[in-house]
Amino acid sequence: MVRRRPVRPARKRVFIGTEGRSEAAFAAFLQDLCNEHDRHLHLDIYIGSGGAPISIFKESSKRRKIGRGDGTYVASLCVMDRHEFDRDARRQEIQNLANREGPYLILLAPNFEGLLVRLFAGNETRQISAAIAQTELRKLWPDYQKPPLAKELKERFSLADLRRAALHDEDLDRLLRVVRLS
Repeated sequence: MVRRRPVRPARKRVFIGTEGRSEAAFAAFLQDLCNEHDRHLHLDIYIGSGGAPISIFKESSKRRKIGRGDGTYVASLCVMDRHEFDRDARRQEIQNLANREGPYLILLAPNFEGLLVRLFAGNETRQISAAIAQTELRKLWPDYQKPPLAKELKERFSLADLRRAALHDEDLDRLLRVVRLS
């Protein structure tokens, strides 16, 4: 008698276009959490080349449309720093494109390092400027190096840290809902 292997459900795919390596490491950290918590998702992470928010968004949108050819995405996101987005004269154009054709914008407030500050217990409601975010982060994480590795983020933070910060951050909350970690 031939034994059959149990059929595993196919992982649903989520596209995450990122501004750069730091945001991509964060997305890889989320992938680790999805795996640990049996979320059956594959986060298809695209590392952008940085630059102006409109360029980051258009690059992510183009890459998402190319896809991998083996299935569709259940969701698509573009992750970038809020302080750069807010300063961009074309932010309304970006928002209109996101609303019309995606991917959905996830803005890290005030930037990636500011988000990390808010992941530390007791700091989730802190409102700091992007100009001092890295300095404040180094007070909490003295050996922080940019860009961090997903492994370093996983060693430092937990799903509980993300959920606690998401209570005070609409974009982080939306991100966690999309990747089924909320």
